[in-house]
Amino acid sequence: MEKLVMIKEQLALSERNYTDRNGQPQVFASVGFVLTDGIDTFYAEVNNSG
Repeated sequence: MEKLVMIKEQLALSERNYTDRNGQPQVFASVGFVLTDGIDTFYAEVNNSG
């Protein structure tokens, strides 16, 4: 099912440090969005998938 939504708010870039499976330090970066379809409001996140 597809739904047309609008961005109500774009949140700041968020970066979180973590250690990957190989023990290497990595940074997880993402941007959050508050979206609405006119009835419901919900959160979505876009991240780097490097």
